[in-house]
Amino acid sequence: MTSTATELNILDGVTATTAEINLLDGVTATTSELNILDGVTSTATELNIVDGNTAATSTTLADADRVVVNDNGTMVQVALTDFETYFEGALDTLSNVTTVGALNAGSITSGFGAIDNGSSAITTTGTVTYGSLSDGSITITAFVDEDDMTSNSATLVPTQQSVKAYVDSQVTAQDLDFAGDTGGALSIDLDSESLTIAGGTGIDTSGATNTLTVAIDSTVTTLTGTQTLTNKTLTSPTVSGLTLSDSSIIFEGATADAFETTLTVTDPTADRTLTLPNATDTIVGRATTDTLTNKTISGSSNTLSNIANSSLTNSTVSYGGVSVALGASDATPAFDLSDATSYPGDSSLVTTGALNSGSITSGFGSIDVGASAITTTGTVTGGTLAGTLSTAAQTNITSVGTLSSATISGDLTVDTSTLKSRLYKQ
Repeated sequence: MTSTATELNILDGVTATTAEINLLDGVTATTSELNILDGVTSTATELNIVDGNTAATSTTLADADRVVVNDNGTMVQVALTDFETYFEGALDTLSNVTTVGALNAGSITSGFGAIDNGSSAITTTGTVTYGSLSDGSITITAFVDEDDMTSNSATLVPTQQSVKAYVDSQVTAQDLDFAGDTGGALSIDLDSESLTIAGGTGIDTSGATNTLTVAIDSTVTTLTGTQTLTNKTLTSPTVSGLTLSDSSIIFEGATADAFETTLTVTDPTADRTLTLPNATDTIVGRATTDTLTNKTISGSSNTLSNIANSSLTNSTVSYGGVSVALGASDATPAFDLSDATSYPGDSSLVTTGALNSGSITSGFGSIDVGASAITTTGTVTGGTLAGTLSTAAQTNITSVGTLSSATISGDLTVDTSTLKSRLYKQ
């Protein structure tokens, strides 16, 4: 040890522990370096702050507070105001600063340049003073309070009050003019009145979400819908595929009165078809009086009944010169000459049926029945009888003419007062 007695006396009264003194073991500081500590008035607590002490003390910094700074190799204390001045100057030129915290004080002056924050928003509760605002196509230079909009500018934005004042002035001065099919010209004051569109017969109107809908109601017949028509008049309609569910059709006629014609069908038991002719004609009814023209009635499949003689244009039938009245009845199927009047005679009539009535008068002429017999239960009156009388009842012969000869078998009774006879003896 080269310490002098004076230097060793310095240690007199040292309260450092052996462990603390051992800290100096191995120290390579020179005497000059150790002498730097000569005159140090720092306390052990102050030196321990420098010695890696992690304990922190809550302190409110003031402008006069100091910070230890190595000033070009010399440790000095610098006031916080000096730091403020330095940082303010340094931040004005820190081009490499890309991220900062929330700036909650200060101002951005006109020399700052452009601010480009990308798609982020710029929010402020203060006033934004600007030269112009642009969205890339429209540039706004100012806000104006201009109620009449006389400037008519494409770069000025009117205030809400100006817009309202202008719109009110325009709406108050405007009317909506309109007219219906009837009722004349009408108008709506757009400032104080509302237009009501009302429905009518078959028309409904409804409004919702700023939409007015005009529609037909269920009483209107549509082209594709299925509806029932009641008390409707169809003028010259064209109907295809008509199917009637009712059993009748009612025709009013030309006059709308209490009289109608009803066409009724009997409920069919199978599909039936009635075909109307391709002609303009009138339908003949069973109970109506009609005249048929150019019609043929087949006698084999039709029966004509209850036709009075007077109803026929030709009430007689002429046959062989005989006019026969129609409509009379005949018990026999033969041609009945009793129905004929003024028959003149005809040599062509060679055969008749059994004549059961009438008479043969003197103008009739000769009757020649050939080999057939003439039979009667009545009296034969004549001028001359020729031939043979057989099976003639006696009581039926009341007189005879001159008999040239007679053959009598049986008794002959003569009831007379005179009997003349010429007897010749053979």
